[in-house]
Amino acid sequence: MEKSTFLKKASAIAMAGMMTVSVGQMSIFAETTNSDVNAKDYTYVFAGLTWDEYWKSEGVYVADNNWTASSDVLDSHNEYDKGAFDVVSRATTNHGLHRGSFQCSADIFAKDANENEKEFAVSYWTKEDNNNVLVLTDGTKITDFSRGKFTYDGVAYTMTSYDVTGMKYIPVAVKNDDLADFESKYTVVKSGEEVKGGFTEMNLQSYSLTANLDENTNGLKYAEKNTDGTYSFSQRNVGTTSGIEGADLKKAENVNIEVKDGDDVGSYGEYIRVDFKGDGYGALGSKMYAVRWDYYGDDNSYSNKLVSFGTKFASDNWMHKVMGIQLGLTDSYRFKLPENTDGTGYWKLTIYALGYEDYTVNFQITADNLPAQSTDELDKTELQKLVDQANALNENDYTVDSWKDLKTELDESVDLLANARNQASINEQVKHLTLAINSLVKREVPTETTPTETTPTETTPTTTTPTTTKPSTTTPTKPVVKKTTVSLARTKGSVYVKGRTTVKAAVKNGKGKTTYKSNNTRVAKVSSTGVVTGVKKGIAVITVTNNRVSRTFKVTVKNPTLNRTTLNLKAKKNYTLKVQGKIGKVTFKSSNTKVATVNAKGKVVAKKKGNATITVKANGITLKCKVKVK
Repeated sequence: MEKSTFLKKASAIAMAGMMTVSVGQMSIFAETTNSDVNAKDYTYVFAGLTWDEYWKSEGVYVADNNWTASSDVLDSHNEYDKGAFDVVSRATTNHGLHRGSFQCSADIFAKDANENEKEFAVSYWTKEDNNNVLVLTDGTKITDFSRGKFTYDGVAYTMTSYDVTGMKYIPVAVKNDDLADFESKYTVVKSGEEVKGGFTEMNLQSYSLTANLDENTNGLKYAEKNTDGTYSFSQRNVGTTSGIEGADLKKAENVNIEVKDGDDVGSYGEYIRVDFKGDGYGALGSKMYAVRWDYYGDDNSYSNKLVSFGTKFASDNWMHKVMGIQLGLTDSYRFKLPENTDGTGYWKLTIYALGYEDYTVNFQITADNLPAQSTDELDKTELQKLVDQANALNENDYTVDSWKDLKTELDESVDLLANARNQASINEQVKHLTLAINSLVKREVPTETTPTETTPTETTPTTTTPTTTKPSTTTPTKPVVKKTTVSLARTKGSVYVKGRTTVKAAVKNGKGKTTYKSNNTRVAKVSSTGVVTGVKKGIAVITVTNNRVSRTFKVTVKNPTLNRTTLNLKAKKNYTLKVQGKIGKVTFKSSNTKVATVNAKGKVVAKKKGNATITVKANGITLKCKVKVK
């Protein structure tokens, strides 16, 4: 069977202007002529692609054509996911990590007791004996993973981050001559081999399938080897086969959409949000790997598209075990509306899912569907009440699984009380925590039955029994159990990198040890006594817990700063640079001592006309001041 594909792919890529080709990285797409391509020259596989590899040929927006640009701006969940098509960061254990690997490649970074960091490549999650099991790409099973702590090869590790790097089951056609090289650079699943993933949780389902791909597999991309040995990928094809052995291409069923409005928009930093619900959302969500948004402005005929956006799973898109698929467009490097538009108007949204036809829905956005721009103080009252209600519950009264679900949502809620940046995130979490409380399952306690003894009847002669006065008995009073309380002297603070501050906690009626935990040890660490040390710029939340009662402390870690980053001096004049927030030794160095010198105390002396740069190193951070001598 032959297939004419390359000219169409090449022209689509060129028209979209999304492939920048250098002399050292020439793509064969750009050289393809009007010739047919023989299907038998290719092997059809599933391959793991990064976000940027997938979206580059799809004509979607990216800022400054920088596909992997990262952002140092934290989103509403204190994660760095406002970049382009770079890695999705997951800094805490509260975000349903197993859901992040449904159709995604993910890596866990963790440290042992000696602070040695190791990377663990995630294949999928499953359940065995009612416990969550993490399966690595080498087949190793981690059976004791619990809230970021686990054992590997006899060594105890604590997770420091969870990075979602891309999509793991993209249909790709690879030239037979390039297959061996391609397999050495990408994770590949061939026809006849196993496709495993997902996680069974309420409406979401894990899967174990067998690959069976051909040139008609839906979503197929063609791989072309560049002159520098890297690969480029064509625009995806709309196909007619599923890529799964024994399965026809499925059509999403029993799905309906809900376009969010008001305070329900913005909980994850999104500008527009659409939720997919209905009895069939779990099947679609379990196989979903990419989502595309097309904006048509005021054109209700959907004829003139203004811009398209691609998204990243676990950043723009998420899913819940009972509350639906949550799709959004995050305020980020991968999302910007055209001039003179605000997002109102007509949109088309398309979900790409393993083994499914592309699922497309059209809808309209009005001003009510945009994030509420309120300057009012955030209302945390209802969430705080739910947190207090959950803290008052007894873990021993409920089943292990239902309590785990509650604990996950409770910890998420505690973090949010300290960190919430918008009302939408609070409203969303109220729903999640309410659901977790209502879904608690009481533990069955066996009823003990006391056997009844039968005493044989005897004939007793009548006697006169003397009257006796029984001493009065007093029922002992049950001791009053005093409730544990945890209070903090302050709930937020700031330190510079390498600086320290202490979380001062007062515990009354405590039980056992008071623990301190950082939700982001890459930003700030905390000792067993509450001493917080800044590691790098960012925000971390320290949770103080005793007897299941928790309070949180928000710490902002800042880089040291220079009092000046530019200087204009006349010859023989001087100025002293000072570092705000220095910890330990500070060094100063001039790039051109003929123009300007600097001493160990930061005193800059202008020598002669020209330019120099003063490099300052403090706390492991490099700062610079540009000096111009007139």
